[in-house]
Amino acid sequence: MITARTTANVKTEPPAGLVAMLGERNPSEPTRWDRAADAYALYHQRWEHSHQPGQIAPPPGPDAPAAQHRDYEELKGLLVEARAYNNRHLTPPDLAATQTQLTARLDSIGPTTGHLDAGISAQLERRITQLETNVARARQAFGEASKPPNRRRTRDGPELARRHLGAVRSELDVTRAHLADHQALIAARPNRVADRERTSMELAVVDNIIDRHIHQALTRPQPYRTTALGQRPTDPAAAGRWDTAATAIERYRIATLGRGPDTGPTNPDTHGVTHAIGPKPSDAIGQQRWQHVHTTVTAIHQPAPAQPLTAALRRSR
Repeated sequence: MITARTTANVKTEPPAGLVAMLGERNPSEPTRWDRAADAYALYHQRWEHSHQPGQIAPPPGPDAPAAQHRDYEELKGLLVEARAYNNRHLTPPDLAATQTQLTARLDSIGPTTGHLDAGISAQLERRITQLETNVARARQAFGEASKPPNRRRTRDGPELARRHLGAVRSELDVTRAHLADHQALIAARPNRVADRERTSMELAVVDNIIDRHIHQALTRPQPYRTTALGQRPTDPAAAGRWDTAATAIERYRIATLGRGPDTGPTNPDTHGVTHAIGPKPSDAIGQQRWQHVHTTVTAIHQPAPAQPLTAALRRSR
């Protein structure tokens, strides 16, 4: 049974994994920390998980109930929100450097294979069960073939049955060895599932803080944005595209360049988008991000697509 005592214990004696993610509880600003701690305690009790060092919670497997997946996503969201709030003081240079490091770490971890490993083990175990049944049948067939009446009727019968029994036993031994090798490989491999999950959460925290900086940057007009985008239109649809482009500019400046709005234009001697975000970088990831901003900015100067004649006629009726 989930009780208020469960959540109270987590707040008074928080597990090391929770503190590592959130930091110590600040009595003057406890709201977000408390919400995350409550979700942490409820998740572990509801789904009967023990606290693991360095891990917030084991990710639900593919066969876990839908309710567990929802609880887990809610827990992650509250943890990310609380950690981002506690680290809201991080500056654009800090955020850009941290995001680069975390992205590189995520790439080095590579894709997780936990579900694939479990599938291979299950397949080998099913094959072993089937082969054990086949061995029992082959042993029974060999015994029948070796009885004197059957030996007289079929002289080669016992030898053929013996060879078949040996072949099935050999296949069973090989399959058991494959399973043992596969399990030893899994045991020796680092826990990439937990590493990838934790790194992904850290990236989500950085993205959350970057979003806060973007919101703050957009509340103050900046000449470099006007140079890149022109004045904000009054037409609602055009204004929406302008806002999207302005957000893309600030995200690139903060997350990629590590520049806040107070640092001014990136390339003062140019016009257009390069005035705000600088020239196209040389690395592949930087080029993709720069091109996304350029495409978004270009879109605000494109005329709205012409409406089909049939739709216009339909509205005029």
